[in-house]
Amino acid sequence: MLTAALFAGLFKGYIGKQTSFSVKSFNDGIFVNMLRCLFCSVLGFMVVIIEKGFQGFEMSLTELGVCFMSAIFSAVFCVAWLYAYKSEAYMFLSIFTMLGAIVTGVLGLLIYDEVISIYKIIGMILLIVAVYIMSFYNNDLKGKLSASALVLLIVGALGSALADFSQKIYRNSGTENSSAFTFYTYFIAFVLQLIIWVAIRTKSSATAKDLYSKKYLIFYILYSVFLYINLLSKTLAAGLLPASFMYPTLQGANLIFSAVMASVLMKEKPNKKSILSIVVALIAILLMNK
Repeated sequence: MLTAALFAGLFKGYIGKQTSFSVKSFNDGIFVNMLRCLFCSVLGFMVVIIEKGFQGFEMSLTELGVCFMSAIFSAVFCVAWLYAYKSEAYMFLSIFTMLGAIVTGVLGLLIYDEVISIYKIIGMILLIVAVYIMSFYNNDLKGKLSASALVLLIVGALGSALADFSQKIYRNSGTENSSAFTFYTYFIAFVLQLIIWVAIRTKSSATAKDLYSKKYLIFYILYSVFLYINLLSKTLAAGLLPASFMYPTLQGANLIFSAVMASVLMKEKPNKKSILSIVVALIAILLMNK
């Protein structure tokens, strides 16, 4: 499950980076992510029907509440990262997202009594150090990080972490219907963003024409497939692994493969700063898994 989540996450990250270049406004960001969620909803609907038929959609109000939580934070992360992709180095974003492992680890302790050892605490501190080092690499490529960009990164990272943790809440409730959780997450996110998009859509904020093209339609579909696989795989794995192990492990592997992808496909050549940051982050991951 973690392997599927890893590679689906890498592919969606690359497509998201390519799509971000045509996103010019908040309206554009909502439009793009709304379509992604729509396609994910369609895919999720078909999977539930195939697996369990219409009875597979049955959920308690509590379970729907967790889906609502997942939908909100997933949408926040995706929209925030669309903007971040435009202005920040891909590797900096990859390592910044890892800070979410601190959030999920602490929440795992507070809610599920999952132990945070001294090794994990040291690992969390090293993650912060790794992000700090990688910020200098980002400055070399993209210029100094602005205060507004930092706020956007924090919002996005928190959205990612809380969306991840909602999967843990859902699976720990004793529910096994991961496909329904995935469907409702994206359907609710689609409806919420549709409402926002309609509310803010004016002539002065019309969606960029490029985003309606066939090229981007293909991007939306491919991104949606990988996004769906990523969430479904993580939800299945969340019922089997502690949060303090699962998310750092996934993010550590993602960091290594992201570094290769960024170098080969995005021309973000590594230097001493980025390599040192990656090494520190991997040490942090090892400590957090002890």
